[in-house]
This record gives sequence, C-alpha cells and structure tokens, in this order.
Amino acid sequence: MAQEAYRTGYDAVMVLPPYYYGQTPKQLLSYFRQLGQKLSGKWFAYNFPPRTGSDLTPDLVAQLASEFPNFAGIKDTVDCQSHTRRMIEATQAVRNDFAVLSGYDEYFIPNLLAGGAGIISGLNNVMPELFVSAREAFMAGDLAALRDIQQKIGVYMSIYAIGEDFVTTIKTVVSRKFGYCTGVSRNAGGELNEHDCRTIDEVFGR
Repeated sequence: MAQEAYRTGYDAVMVLPPYYYGQTPKQLLSYFRQLGQKLSGKWFAYNFPPRTGSDLTPDLVAQLASEFPNFAGIKDTVDCQSHTRRMIEATQAVRNDFAVLSGYDEYFIPNLLAGGAGIISGLNNVMPELFVSAREAFMAGDLAALRDIQQKIGVYMSIYAIGEDFVTTIKTVVSRKFGYCTGVSRNAGGELNEHDCRTIDEVFGR
C-alpha cells in the first residue's frame, strides 16, 4: 500500500507500530528496520502509546533516524511534553533534518521552542490561522504574541470535553465554521445534540 502511495504521487506515508499486543523496544526496532528496508520513499512514524500499546522511545527513534535517511519524522502523540522534548534532543543529535511533530494542540508552541517541527492535531482543522500565526510569531521572536496564542489554544482545548468522541466534535466544528463537511459520524453517539452545538458556538465566540 505504501509503495502504491508513492507511485501515485504521495510525498510520504505515516506508519504505526504493530498494535494490540505491546512490543518490546527490541521488537519495535526489528519491525521498523524491516519496514525501512522496504519503503522507497519518505516515511513518518506515528507514536500513540494508548492506541498501540507500545511507546517509541527517543533512543529507538534516534537509532532508526541514523539508519534510514528517508525516515523523515515522527508524530509524537504523548501527553507529556518532556517526552517530545527528549525525542527532539535525541534525533537532533543524529540528524538536523528530522521532523518531530506533537499530537496535542497545547504542545505546539512548546514543541517549536524546544526545536521541533510543529504539530498534527485536531484544532489544526478548525483554527488553521491561529497555528499559522503562532508559527509566524515564533519565527519573529514575538514572545508576547506566543503567550496570547497559547492562552487561546488552551481555551479552545475545551471542545475535547464536548460530546462522546472528539472526531464527531471536530467534524461538527468544521461543518459549522466553514459550511462544508457533515458533523455526523457513523459510530454510536455520532452526532452532537443542540446543547453541545451551542456550547461549541460559545467557545468560538459565534
């Protein structure tokens, strides 16, 4: 599937470790080495321990980054900024072009300050302009603007407590803000009620 993605023009693929049964660091290293030898294009790893049962440690990722030039980066969805900071430090020691991305909105600015590459998260879909502004403020060294944006992100993080699952919530916000997409998900509880929708509008000042 990855090779087909490259063939049809995708720049890179993102891969998960084996999930359900947790893997040891030795098993993870073996798995990603086999994968790295087969992937002809750029690839990113996705570290989300609560979903996979395994943690891609900074040392493990740095080892892989040193062995595979086409291993372009990692999305580190760990609710601990120090984990991502250690990931940045470990990989920068072996590669200056390796991208460490956070997976939690409120860690975007700390990620940049620690030398990371940015973020892939839910609010990116809702407030892309806010994250662009944060990047611009960071590049300009505007700490006052970064502080204000960080506080705004903290307020918007409250939407994750709305509804039964955040996917439905994000879809609903996108639908109400931009006028496209549907807020309905296929799973149970896949549509927000009117109270939740009003709460969303209040969060975003509509």
